[in-house]
Amino acid sequence: MSKFPSKITMIISLFVLAVFASVKYSSKTNYNFLQTKFDWENKIELKELSNLKVDSLSYNRLILSGVEPGYKPNNRNTFILLADKDRYSFRFIGYKKNGDTLNLGSVEWLTGVPELPNIKVKLIEADVPLKEKKGPTIITIGNGMLIKNEAKYFRRKIASDIDVNFEGRIKDVFNYKNEATYADDWSIKFDEVHSIPDAEIYILMGGFDIEKLGNPLFKDNLQTFLHNLKNRKTTQRVIWVLCPYVKNEGQNQENQKWNQFIKTLKTEKIEFLDAYQLFKTEKKEYLLPDSIQLNRYGYELLANKTVELLK
Repeated sequence: MSKFPSKITMIISLFVLAVFASVKYSSKTNYNFLQTKFDWENKIELKELSNLKVDSLSYNRLILSGVEPGYKPNNRNTFILLADKDRYSFRFIGYKKNGDTLNLGSVEWLTGVPELPNIKVKLIEADVPLKEKKGPTIITIGNGMLIKNEAKYFRRKIASDIDVNFEGRIKDVFNYKNEATYADDWSIKFDEVHSIPDAEIYILMGGFDIEKLGNPLFKDNLQTFLHNLKNRKTTQRVIWVLCPYVKNEGQNQENQKWNQFIKTLKTEKIEFLDAYQLFKTEKKEYLLPDSIQLNRYGYELLANKTVELLK
């Protein structure tokens, strides 16, 4: 008797493996190649620069020379590099301008890192929206915890797991809208509350200037801010992500004080996601080398818990 499986069994097995590989590849492609999420048909070209030269190019940096005087790229937009018939799109966070040389940093290539010969290229700056999903609208509001370093992976992971539409007046490097500020002074958001767009879900994250926690006026302003969000006609949920447990003693004490303060707010229908307890028991490394800020894994783990709460 032959010990080999029958031809039918082998064919079925190969078919199942092929389907599994196809689904896995499709899922991976959808997550890794950001351009599939962009609505290219509705892009609006804002500026075109010709006869540029690529001085340097890497996975996270692009240096171009021959840029016209006075040009200031807007990092809220999407950029397209044209080299002959090839097109490479990208976004970036920061830039420096020195004469006719433009140095773009923290670049995210949407179509893979190109290998360009020493030829003239064109640069197009465009407003390209993300494709609209059938899910709810979400606005993430907060300070540097929502925008610095690896924070970009928080929104990206949520959007890769469930159908949602991020709203806000700011765009991160992955093109997801938000209402995050680099400042710890939340009074900026208090003053702008009526300019923050409506949404179905608001997710807040981040601490405050520790000296303001004992200020009754600050507490009143924060509660008024939350009431404004909660009482909007579109609002379904308001979720506050508590500050995480970290491995820097001084910062950890501040995080505990912030969390205790937030829990005393007399605002109904505010839900809490306890990031402090979540990371206190986490075994895998979830912090950057400073032992304070979350790394990519930390933000993606936090996004997983957020998705569980939203489902």
